[in-house]
Amino acid sequence: MVISFAYYHKSGRAKLMEVSVRARQLGGAKASVGLVCGYHYPDLLRSELEVATRNQKVMVFGRSDWLLLGDRMSQWVKSNG
Repeated sequence: MVISFAYYHKSGRAKLMEVSVRARQLGGAKASVGLVCGYHYPDLLRSELEVATRNQKVMVFGRSDWLLLGDRMSQWVKSNG
């Protein structure tokens, strides 16, 4: 599982691709990829990466997740255990 941070959409897209490559190097095809970003539409970034990398274990936490980020990340980690 690899998690990274990016604030803007353009940097978020590049960061997701970078994190996806790193996760695959570290954990193989079953590795999970996470991104914390300031983007208002995190599902858009997530779907772009899922299509580009064929990896369904992708999670993007957007601005609306910040207040409960610890809880959301904990749930995600448990679900991808």
